[in-house]
Amino acid sequence: MPANVFTKALDKGFFSLHRLQMKFVLLTSFDNYIPAHIAMGRLKEEYINCFLQDEYTVTIDPLLSNAVGGIKLMVAETQIERAIQILKTEG
Repeated sequence: MPANVFTKALDKGFFSLHRLQMKFVLLTSFDNYIPAHIAMGRLKEEYINCFLQDEYTVTIDPLLSNAVGGIKLMVAETQIERAIQILKTEG
C-alpha cells in the first residue's frame, strides 16, 4: 500500500497502529448488535478509538449473551470520559 494511501486511511480512522499499545476499557454492553453498532458509529465519528468485543458470539448464539456479558463496547482508556459525554448528549 503506498504511504500516502496508508496515511489517509489512518487519518480517517479506518485502523489504528496504536491499538495494540492502547489499553481498552468497557464502556457499556448490549444484547443486540444494532444498538451496539449505532453507539460505536457515534464514537467513531468523533474519532474515539473503540471496537465491539464478543459481537459475533452473541449474534450467532444469543443464548450465550449472559454467559459472555453481551456485546461489549470497548473504548481506549484515555478517551473514556469523552466517549461517555458523546453517548449521553446524543441519546
